Amino acid sequence: MDTLLFLVSVIGFSPALGVVWYSLRKYDHPYVKGTCFDDRRVFFLLAIGMVAGTILLMMERLVYPLFKVPMDDGTVYFSPLWFVVFYVVALGLVHTLTKYVILNFPSIQGRIDSQFYGVSLGAGISATWIVGFSYIQLTVQGGSNDIAILTSLILLSLNTALIHASVGAVLGVSTANNEGMRGIIGGLVPHLIFGMMMLPWFYYDVIWYTLLLATPITIVIYREVYLNIIPKSLPEEIQHEIMENKAKALKAKEAKAEAKVETEAEAETELEETE
Repeated sequence: MDTLLFLVSVIGFSPALGVVWYSLRKYDHPYVKGTCFDDRRVFFLLAIGMVAGTILLMMERLVYPLFKVPMDDGTVYFSPLWFVVFYVVALGLVHTLTKYVILNFPSIQGRIDSQFYGVSLGAGISATWIVGFSYIQLTVQGGSNDIAILTSLILLSLNTALIHASVGAVLGVSTANNEGMRGIIGGLVPHLIFGMMMLPWFYYDVIWYTLLLATPITIVIYREVYLNIIPKSLPEEIQHEIMENKAKALKAKEAKAEAKVETEAEAETELEETE
């Protein structure tokens, strides 16, 4: 296998799959009896997202010349106005509508677990988008051995996975509630915010400006989705079950820690008596 392809696959898929696992972990055993979602649908939506992510990347590359225009003297003219119009608004709308359409398939629409499939769909889109983008970047610019470049791509991958999974979850909740087109706004806003945070990178051609700005904001957005939007979208009996099991797990952990302390204290006492 091509070393570069393996490298960009790790960069693209590791954060995406990590976000899926972390987002869904407390909605499966031992936190609830059984599971709150269908594993087969999670992987199916992940696969669909991977296909969608590849197509969206190709579309995005076609948009670049609309706001980055090569000049006769070899420089590149960057238009912030057209960047906002085409990259932020137009592409943000395309990303949102793509998720919205997929999550409104008859087999998913109206299900109380649609938010989980939205997470896996968004993660799939993020994974292949990052794989393709990283492959192009490292092929054209090099840097597969440059720690700074690889670190920036990993952080970009994490940010992209968080924002796409968050949007997928929000749209999944709207799908579960049969909100129709009204649910698009909730998914579009995070995409617009994330798109605007790309402006410093395109303008100054320094990715770290965007990463320093985007990382805390995407974490805040994902945290809101993870702690509030997803849990509160579930039926009350499931919410209570999760809270009860979480409390039991915490008590068991505390009891285990106390037993460990007591055991260590007894061992020390026995050692002192032996001496």
